[in-house]
Amino acid sequence: MAIRQVKSKYATKDGRTWVVDITYRDYLGRPRRYHSKKFATRRDAKDHEAEYKVNIKNMTEFTNLTFKQLINKHYKYQQDKAKSTTLYNYRNMMPYLEPLFNIKVESFNIKHFESWRQYINEKKISTRYKNGVYKYLKAIMNFGTKWYDLNFVKVYNKMTNFTNPNERKKEMFFILQKNFKSFYL
Repeated sequence: MAIRQVKSKYATKDGRTWVVDITYRDYLGRPRRYHSKKFATRRDAKDHEAEYKVNIKNMTEFTNLTFKQLINKHYKYQQDKAKSTTLYNYRNMMPYLEPLFNIKVESFNIKHFESWRQYINEKKISTRYKNGVYKYLKAIMNFGTKWYDLNFVKVYNKMTNFTNPNERKKEMFFILQKNFKSFYL
């Protein structure tokens, strides 16, 4: 990160001449440059530089965020917003996301999703539950997008639900009240 406070040759009408010029890399590793407005004193420019450096640090601190950390942050965020049964379901679904735990969020791609999808398909759970876990993964990704400015667009649009045309839907079994006594006893 290169930072300079520079006194400009050209002053504004009210005499401000100091600017801050910063070059840095964003959370995806792309080079960025920031050039501030003009300040009256060097001290003001230094203060603005310190404030902007904190903002840069906050923007780039998620480069090493793993899925496990994102899942934990999502769970903590939901603790006071969701019902206890929802939290219970989240805890039960977490082990199904285990293959994604060590993947860095910024490097998540469709190949990771497809290998996770194959892992889930090998499990002996219903298609409905698989789609519930898939929905939970999407909720975590939406949380990351909303709160940490993560970009999942390339993967998100290619993700699909689980389907199994050979799976038979479970039929409901109804007992009439007159038959209940004979069934129960």
